[in-house]
Amino acid sequence: MKKPVLLFSIILSLAVGCLVVGCNPKEPKEEELKAPPVVYQSPPPEGEDNIPIVGSSPEDDDIPIVGAAPSEPGIDPEQYNVDLDVVPDMKKDKEYLMQVKVVLPKYETEPSPGMVRGSKVLYAEAVNYVHVTPIAPGFDIDPAESKIIEFDPTGTEVQFKITPREKGPKMISAEVELLENADGSGDVKSKSSGQVSVIVKVDGWGIIEGGLKDLFGVVWKIFKNYWPAFVTLVFGALLFVARKYIKKKTGYGGDGESEESVAEESENADE
Repeated sequence: MKKPVLLFSIILSLAVGCLVVGCNPKEPKEEELKAPPVVYQSPPPEGEDNIPIVGSSPEDDDIPIVGAAPSEPGIDPEQYNVDLDVVPDMKKDKEYLMQVKVVLPKYETEPSPGMVRGSKVLYAEAVNYVHVTPIAPGFDIDPAESKIIEFDPTGTEVQFKITPREKGPKMISAEVELLENADGSGDVKSKSSGQVSVIVKVDGWGIIEGGLKDLFGVVWKIFKNYWPAFVTLVFGALLFVARKYIKKKTGYGGDGESEESVAEESENADE
């Protein structure tokens, strides 16, 4: 009886031991808890600046890094102010001055006294020359366009003489070209053009005067077609007014009887 009991006790002990060992996971060793060593990249040897970064594609090698200097020197587009100054109120057939100015913003100035300004902003690179073409329908312009002149950052001004030949509100404009070279050649970024405009009045009453002229023309045409009837109407109106005036002053009506005789006849009829 003792042998089976002893054997059963040994088997039970082994089962309990296995159970205890399986429920407790193995703890990691101290060496396994240590972080992996940090690897620092040393600068490339002299003469090997163009070694590609590991993991980059050949196409990515030419992409500039944000904040890094460009691989080739370049100029960012710069802002240029274009100003057109003219007198706002003009007289027909009188000569006036039209001024077009190209200037950097930091050198901008106010328009001359008595003038109004139209402005436009253009962007370009490496501007060395300016060309201006005035556009003003209804005006005589001298000269018809400017020469290609050298640009001055503090202000390049071109002047034209303009003479209005028509009345009413008019638009005056200027086409301005910013160029890199005197012959107009250069990269697209180095050239820019734009139009600046101003509305002026020529003989401020031009619109009303034109309307009155049109109205007079219509009335005159009707009068020429119907003048006999018009004269008859006017003559009849004059006779009517004259009859009223004579009756009031003399007491006689148009039928030759006085107002007194008419009053007496009315009194006798009442009696």
